[in-house]
Amino acid sequence: MKKLFNFRPIILFCLMFVIGILLGLACMNSYLPVLISVLCIVSVFAIFLAAIKIFKFKKKFFALVFRLKYIFAICFAVIFAGFLIFNLAVTIYNNKDIEEKRYEFIGTVFAINKDENDGYVSVVLENVNIENILGEWKEIITLSDKTLITLKLDLSEDEEEYAELDLKAGLIISGFASFKNIKLINGYSVNTYGVRNGFRYFAYCDEYEISEGKAGFVSGVRQYAADVLEKNLSEDVYPTAYALIFGDKSLIKSQTMEAFSLTGMAHILAVSGLHVGILMSILFFVFKKLNLLYKYQFVISFLVLFFYAMLCSFSPSVLRASLMCLIYLMSKLLKRPYDSFSALFFAALIILTISPLYLFDAGFQMSFCAVFGIILLMPRFKRLFRFLPNFLNNLISVSLSAQIGVLPLLSLYFGFVPALAIFFNILIIPLITVIYISLIILLLVPIPFMFSLPQFLLEIVLFIVRMGSLLSFSNVKFVFDKGFIIYYSIILIASMLIFLKPKFKAAVCSFLGIILVAVVFLSNLENRYSPYTVCYYDLSCDIYSISDNENFYLISGGNKFEDYKDVSDMLKNKRITKIEGVIIFQEDENYMSLIVEVLTCAEINNVYIRESFIADDIIYMQTLVEKGISVYILEYKQPLKLQNISLTLYGDLHIKNALYVDAYKFSALFVGNTNKSTMEYLGQYVFLSPQIIVTNSYEKEFITFYQPQVLLCKYQPNLEKDKIFAVRAYGELIFTVNNGIIIKS
Repeated sequence: MKKLFNFRPIILFCLMFVIGILLGLACMNSYLPVLISVLCIVSVFAIFLAAIKIFKFKKKFFALVFRLKYIFAICFAVIFAGFLIFNLAVTIYNNKDIEEKRYEFIGTVFAINKDENDGYVSVVLENVNIENILGEWKEIITLSDKTLITLKLDLSEDEEEYAELDLKAGLIISGFASFKNIKLINGYSVNTYGVRNGFRYFAYCDEYEISEGKAGFVSGVRQYAADVLEKNLSEDVYPTAYALIFGDKSLIKSQTMEAFSLTGMAHILAVSGLHVGILMSILFFVFKKLNLLYKYQFVISFLVLFFYAMLCSFSPSVLRASLMCLIYLMSKLLKRPYDSFSALFFAALIILTISPLYLFDAGFQMSFCAVFGIILLMPRFKRLFRFLPNFLNNLISVSLSAQIGVLPLLSLYFGFVPALAIFFNILIIPLITVIYISLIILLLVPIPFMFSLPQFLLEIVLFIVRMGSLLSFSNVKFVFDKGFIIYYSIILIASMLIFLKPKFKAAVCSFLGIILVAVVFLSNLENRYSPYTVCYYDLSCDIYSISDNENFYLISGGNKFEDYKDVSDMLKNKRITKIEGVIIFQEDENYMSLIVEVLTCAEINNVYIRESFIADDIIYMQTLVEKGISVYILEYKQPLKLQNISLTLYGDLHIKNALYVDAYKFSALFVGNTNKSTMEYLGQYVFLSPQIIVTNSYEKEFITFYQPQVLLCKYQPNLEKDKIFAVRAYGELIFTVNNGIIIKS
């Protein structure tokens, strides 16, 4: 019998390690998935042992099962290793938690984030010490990880603009700040924001001093490069050049970053195989001129790749590219054949062993899926486009293969797929190659007038990207959140790594393709007709609503009047006769009048109310229960999971309550006041920016701190950005959130 594929043990072990990590995550929420998995593994092992006894008279079968027994045992050990390493990583991460409060601190600037927040600037600090006061004792705590701190800027002398800070790596910042931990796991979701960007804590600081200091080695090199680029390139170009070298996109303006994403060119700003490949080409050109022995070439290449990965903060994409490159160099040194597919999974196994949390990072997933697509599909496309010149053939084949590899992830994380990515890659990649080589040389030997070349080429790149992002057909919006296994199975079967007859291979791929199309179509149908809709009704009271295709939730933000007649009129006009829940999170002495008024025109299934109301109005609660309405208590800082959303109430004696609503690819914060005390309090708990903030008062500091995609407010603010909208008197403003994308109705 002709074998189906060449067995690669490293791929099997990598997949088993991933299963172990996923079991570790499942164990964080419930032991049931782990128990079921262990039972399945033991059952399969028992079947193998039974097969040995039953078929021992057949030597070939016995030998096969005997070999599989040891492979099975190794796989079980690898799964267990993945499980343990993930739990160890989570334990180490959680043990670094600090008490979330205001501390006196001192730290060294590592990097400066983009300054788009009006009145604020974000800085990454390293070597941070905080002073914890315990009664009469003071304890100095050294934070082992970096901190992302938001500094409030002072007003200039004329009090019309904010004073600018001349920040750079190595400066020492000291003062007082409110610190909060970056939460890692919420249910089955893993927040890799801090892990990916290299910091562990958030802080907000409005009282600080800046003094001279000395930058560390890595931050010093990066600061040197930033200074050279800023001095010799224009203000519009140098952030892109800096990102191209180090993969750090924090200096790029959000509009420019969005243009790169819409055109499918964001990958050039993440240091990956393209950059490492160009760097190694430069290196081997030098080696050839120096005529070095290969073993010395390998050592120098290893040191250069390690140093470059360190400068890029060991991001998943640069780690993957560097490891695959080193495996290739090692194979040449040992005179062994190089298998790119095995090298890819070996690199993944090493990275996940060092940091298993990267498995849940979008950058890690897209980097590996892109290379997965290139390895499997590029030979097919090269054969298909063999009539083209070799350079163009390679460029199209690589772009198309990578695009197919990451297509589901692009749709899942961004809600769209760049339709013209291949066209833009053909235009831009050759330019990027020249730009990257020239920047590397000019950073080593800065010659001012020579910077005109990368300046000119980067202006062309930015022009193409910005013009391309304006094309309405440059990206296609659709949902691909199911059918991943089927999709990548089709890619694997269609590749040359699976040895099937062409007709049979085409039949299998066609069959799986039909199933995939049906799954994606149904998924888009489901998402299309069940978006989340957020409404702010400016009535005599503050009334909001969140709804999808099935459920309608009415939210009361408090009322100083006794008449809720306009609420029932609004419900009648919208023809709402069934309300899944009425949520009352602010102080409202007349909340029972609201419920009674709503009951005149609609059926209420549930009421969600603050705990303090229960003690005062137990009779009202009993009345609601007698009417068949379920009453639920909203406890402070305790998430309450409903059918499709989660509610969390925040507040204390000093601030008005705030309600955080979380759902699939959707989050909203409903808050009464947006003053400084509210911001400092919520900053300890709401660590991810909500997509929508709904409030009846507008404070610029609060909004610039959280940076929501949309602000719904009662009073007219200064409309400086499209994301800020005001509700007209007795009007209604609606926003729909579909697959994480906010659409104005």
